[in-house]
Amino acid sequence: MGLGAGFQDAQGQWIFGELDDAGGLASDLLNLAQTRLSTGLAADRARLAILENDTGWISPTLNAGWTSANETVRYRRKAGVIFFSGRANSTGANSTIFNLPLGFRPDYLMVLLAERGGAALRFQITPAGDVTVLAGGAINSISIASLPSFIAAN
Repeated sequence: MGLGAGFQDAQGQWIFGELDDAGGLASDLLNLAQTRLSTGLAADRARLAILENDTGWISPTLNAGWTSANETVRYRRKAGVIFFSGRANSTGANSTIFNLPLGFRPDYLMVLLAERGGAALRFQITPAGDVTVLAGGAINSISIASLPSFIAAN
């Protein structure tokens, strides 16, 4: 039993053939291996595209009562990791600073510490994307850039 000419399918993948009809074991094994390899390569290309993707800095719409302070509040996704930049001020009317869109949110509730005038301030980022400061009243010059980076949910 030898390998025959074969053919190319609609997706451009080579399908091996047999010279005779005596079972086709060799061509079946080659076709199975090629299919598995092609599927694995496609999945690897998709993962690589995510890792290579850099959204650049994005300025969110800040909720009522929040403004950027000296440095514009921004976020970005690079290699699947979310980074923050900027500073914000509040009038105290709303504890939620802004909302992260899908693709930039964590899988779980995150409670984090950020810097405010040399002291720590608690934040939370929800799976719904809300970036919230856990303190009451007016707040001046919160460092959004001091929020830790995290891996975005898929």
